[in-house]
Amino acid sequence: MGELVTLVDNNDRMIGSKERSHVSDNDRWRISLVWVTDKTGNVLIVKRALDKKIQPGLWEPGASGTVTYGDSYEQTAHQELYEELGIKRVNLVAKKVIYFKSTFGSRALALFRTIVDRKREKIKIQTEEISEIKWIAPKDLEEDHLKHPEKYTIIFGQLLEYFK
Repeated sequence: MGELVTLVDNNDRMIGSKERSHVSDNDRWRISLVWVTDKTGNVLIVKRALDKKIQPGLWEPGASGTVTYGDSYEQTAHQELYEELGIKRVNLVAKKVIYFKSTFGSRALALFRTIVDRKREKIKIQTEEISEIKWIAPKDLEEDHLKHPEKYTIIFGQLLEYFK
């Protein structure tokens, strides 16, 4: 049996589970996403690996991942930070749950934020998930997204609104 993901309705109420390989465009599942900033306010963005099934090679915030059945949004956020970036954090701040239609399926996305000390944290990327990382000032990020939205994931503009 493969990985089970949590399926939810339009109000984020759990309605069941499904093997990840069997989710369809008609399903809605949970994901966690973490905005990572440094102490001066710079934002860590990551470029999705080129062989990702959904939105390959596009920029998105910090760390993200699908919530495995039985796990919470927060557990997944911590796990993805560690797996994708090598960051072990305990100071996650929950921001909001956002609902959206992606290029495949729908999501209930729990948005978190954390601050890291870039001098103490050693970022180690998981190359199966991330091809590149970049620290950028929020103002520069907003400007680049306005000029080149095609470089970013479909939900990125909405996520920027909740970052502020």
